[in-house]
Amino acid sequence: MIGHSKYAGEVRVSYHRDSNFKDIGSVINPQHASDKLRNILDLEFGSVEYREVAFVIFLNKANRIIGWSTLSIGEIGGCIMSVYEIARQALMTNATGVIVAHNHPSGNLSPSNPDIETTKKIKEGLKTLDINLLDHVIVTREGYYSFAEEGRL
Repeated sequence: MIGHSKYAGEVRVSYHRDSNFKDIGSVINPQHASDKLRNILDLEFGSVEYREVAFVIFLNKANRIIGWSTLSIGEIGGCIMSVYEIARQALMTNATGVIVAHNHPSGNLSPSNPDIETTKKIKEGLKTLDINLLDHVIVTREGYYSFAEEGRL
């Protein structure tokens, strides 16, 4: 029958490359990642200072960006980073590494206690799937904070 699967609960996944999506290359270091994230925020939302937005960048073994996704759009003081959603999308893109990131509209670069706890949860969750959390970057207009650079991963 058309439109019905012989397997109950079958999931189909397809990948469509957006022709408007520019190849944003490889991630070399946290500064490079923060620059790319600022560009994404500016292109998608007009500013890093409007509201808090969480992203995940998917990378292959050569740290080449194979995709990115908006995880959540919050308010001025917070957004959600779901370990489940990060892992699901990483598996769908065949990523071997991810960088999670979010902005702080306040301009404060210091990670909050929830930022620190969420980073630990994401790292442990991805580790069981052999996916590396390469960094968690907090971005503001003036700069960035890298968990990897600060030795907090």
